[in-house]
This record gives sequence, C-alpha cells and structure tokens, in this order.
Amino acid sequence: MEQTTITQTQAQGKECYSISIDQTDYYFLYSAAVGNMPKIIQVTIDGVDIPIHYELSDVVNDATGYALGLEENRLSGVLVCIGKSINTKDFHEKTSVIIKSINNAIEQAIDHGSFNHEWEKPTDAEVGTMSVEIASHFYRINLGARTSSTSRYAGKPNNRRYPHTCVITHVDNNDPMADDPIEDDPMEDDPMADDPMADDSGDNGNSGEGGSDDESGRVVTVYDGICRSEAKHTTNATGKVIVSTRRVSIPLTIDDWEKREYQPVAGDRIKVCKGSVAVEWGQILDFMPGTMGTTILFEFVA
Repeated sequence: MEQTTITQTQAQGKECYSISIDQTDYYFLYSAAVGNMPKIIQVTIDGVDIPIHYELSDVVNDATGYALGLEENRLSGVLVCIGKSINTKDFHEKTSVIIKSINNAIEQAIDHGSFNHEWEKPTDAEVGTMSVEIASHFYRINLGARTSSTSRYAGKPNNRRYPHTCVITHVDNNDPMADDPIEDDPMEDDPMADDPMADDSGDNGNSGEGGSDDESGRVVTVYDGICRSEAKHTTNATGKVIVSTRRVSIPLTIDDWEKREYQPVAGDRIKVCKGSVAVEWGQILDFMPGTMGTTILFEFVA
C-alpha cells in the first residue's frame, strides 16, 4: 500500500474520518481522553458495518480484540480490551496495536464461520503505513505547526478555534536532579471516551523535550500545543507600573489537567506564537480550568 487517503465522513452517528485499504474501511475519531489517540469506531468490509467497542482490562498488556456475537453464529461487533499499562507510548504504534487487535478479531469471526467473507487481512506493513498516515493527519489538522514531540509541519495551525500555539514552562525547584516527567497513562480512566474533535489540543502531556537545567532548578514543559491568544486589558497592578494583561484559551478541561504531571501555576513562563514572526512572552497570573476548556491570564512582557 503506497498511499492512503483520509476522508472526513460520518459513522455510528458521529463526525469522524475514514481510511481505506482494499475492501476495508476504518472509521476513526480522535479522543482527547486518551492522549489524542485515534479511536476506531467502525470497520466496514464489503459494505458490512462492524461496530467497535472498548473496555479497560487488567489482564492484557497492550490491546486484544474479541469478536462479539459468535454464539449466535453471527458477528455483531468487536470488543477491544485495552491494558491499563499499554506498553508503547508512541502515537502511531498505539494506533497499530488497536488496528491489529481489531483485525485479529475479524479474522477470528471468519475462521469461526460467523462472518462469511473472503477477506484479506492487512499485513503488518500495511497497518504500519495506515498508522503513520493517521498520526500525520492528526498533527496536520489539530496542531498544524508543531507538537512537543516532533518538529514536523512547520507553519501555522490549521484550526480556526485555536489558531495560535503556546509553550508554558515551569521551573521545578524541588528536585533539580529528578528525571524528566513521565507521560500520564492515557488509559487511566475511560480509555475511549468521546470528545469533540475540535477540542483536541494536540498536546499529550509528554513534551519529548524533557527538562533542562536552569539556574534555579529544572525547567519543565507544562504545555506545548494549540491555543487562542487575545488582548484582555491594561491595568495599573501595583499603583505605579502599567501592566498589560493577555488572555490565552487552551482546549484542555479540568479532567484533562488532572491526568497530567504538571498544571500551570502563577509565575510560570509562557511563550505565544502567532504566525511565523509574532511572538509574545509573559508570566502567568491566573490559571482557570473549566469543563469546556481553560483560560490563562498572563502579564505581557515582550
């Protein structure tokens, strides 16, 4: 499979995307609850729709798929059990694990005689190609410019709700010799909770850049992703100095922040990029997470 095409469409009553190989179509959306990992909600083979269901499991390491409805001599869907400590953290490798587990369940149903199709299961190489395409698609539509773990697609984010990018850093004075923060387990709660695609931030909580030593401690990347920045007002904060306050909106909710290693605090540094040359620097004044997203106020420095 040399090239794939990802198309925006609908399946299972949801706005999603599809990617095809031969007679098989995979329908997926991005779930912020799992570090923006793709959630495949349906597989269609020769016009037959196979719904995909998910649950957490204590007995599997990565992901294992099971054909549903075999007792009734029919395939009514696929159940994917996801281990709470999934072995890999890499975006496209996680996608490959999910696709392979679904394919194995479909093959199981065919072998059992519950799904009467002459189906050629995609090879590992083909699954790998699809997974890379899905990962590239995610970065392109949700982040556009960059992500903390890769420098691909330099440019401006292609997201009208969040047209800018920002980086929030925190100086950790507690233990400057500690290891870099580890990404929170994306399968911790609901592994495949539905979230609007437009609210995906493209930032998975693991910067990939690690911490760097600062004069006063270790510098930690708290957030690196898309945002919307706008001027708020100018105030006389101290009675002597005029302070320019800016507002930044980030598509992460209270629940999203609770799953992360760090949250922004007053005093953290913020850098906002608006296009290729416009850059704003500042210091965070207030961090206000909500159920629909997060607002951050910062003092504009330069």
